[in-house]
Amino acid sequence: MVGINLNGTFFGCKWAGKQMMDQPSGGSIINISSIAGVYGSTMMSHYGASKAAVVNFTRALGMAWGARACG
Repeated sequence: MVGINLNGTFFGCKWAGKQMMDQPSGGSIINISSIAGVYGSTMMSHYGASKAAVVNFTRALGMAWGARACG
């Protein structure tokens, strides 16, 4: 579950971010998660945990790369 949901997001952002930083127009990354990443999921804790990681990773990446883009 982590390999698909979190690692896939990580590597997609890694390569998209590299391309965006190399071009003058920048760009946007949109990651898709699930409500299970916010509230958990009954009988599917592994799924909820992987989606929560995607949410947290996206927020952290936005703060890190957003600061770079803005100043």
